[in-house]
Amino acid sequence: MSSTFSEWHADDRLIERYAAGVLDPATAASVEAHVLRCRACRTTVAGHAPAARLALAWSAVTERIDDPSPGLVERSLRRLGLTESDARLAACAPAMRLAWLAALVAVLLFCVVAAAQGDVGPNLFMVLAPALPSIGVGLAYGPWTDGTYEVGRAAPYSAVRLLFLRTAVVLAVTFVLSGAAGLVVPGHRNGVVLWLIPAIALVTGTLALSAWLPPAWAASVTGGTWLAAVVAYWKSQGSVDPIFGPAGQVAAGVVFLVACLAIDRARRVHAYDVRRFL
Repeated sequence: MSSTFSEWHADDRLIERYAAGVLDPATAASVEAHVLRCRACRTTVAGHAPAARLALAWSAVTERIDDPSPGLVERSLRRLGLTESDARLAACAPAMRLAWLAALVAVLLFCVVAAAQGDVGPNLFMVLAPALPSIGVGLAYGPWTDGTYEVGRAAPYSAVRLLFLRTAVVLAVTFVLSGAAGLVVPGHRNGVVLWLIPAIALVTGTLALSAWLPPAWAASVTGGTWLAAVVAYWKSQGSVDPIFGPAGQVAAGVVFLVACLAIDRARRVHAYDVRRFL
């Protein structure tokens, strides 16, 4: 730096070339590291920075923060009648991100492929399909899964409204994808209907527990209980079909009604808003 810096400061010519963006990468990185530590050189750089480029950069930052362009999910929700704020909060659900959707598609594709190879696939689909929506609900809100969690806590917005709003979006996507997969699973075309009531029961159970537990934990409890019980039955009986018969559907309906009563009770005492899903 001795030849290009005077007393550990970048000289005017070097700063001018740095601001113009014409330095080679190695020299530019060296100047960048120095400027980050030196207030005097930062001031000098500011005086050489092109005004037009600064204005363009600042405009892009302002647009990104203050008026971000709505994504496909947000635009679709607004067309369905949701307000701008509701649509944006719903579209921010972690379960609507590409990683979750890709994982969901991968699981369903695995079930379809496995079903084409033997008897395990159809049973596997019927085990997993009811649990997938509750997992998505578990990712809808919480300090470990939601990048906008702190903003949501500070905003004057009903926590229960936000959770239920995101749940509705997650359910719509999950049901459509799981239903489409069920149509092509050999031997279980009726499964498209049979797994819906257990799935709804698990989701309402997750929502009910979310009044006292973080949604991710609530989903772990409901989903884990379902998977443990159904897999144990599958291993002992060799099939999960009886679970989705009349008795199983009635049991799932009872769970759904009990969970609805618990949700209503929690809502009346403002348990969701008081806890804010800590």
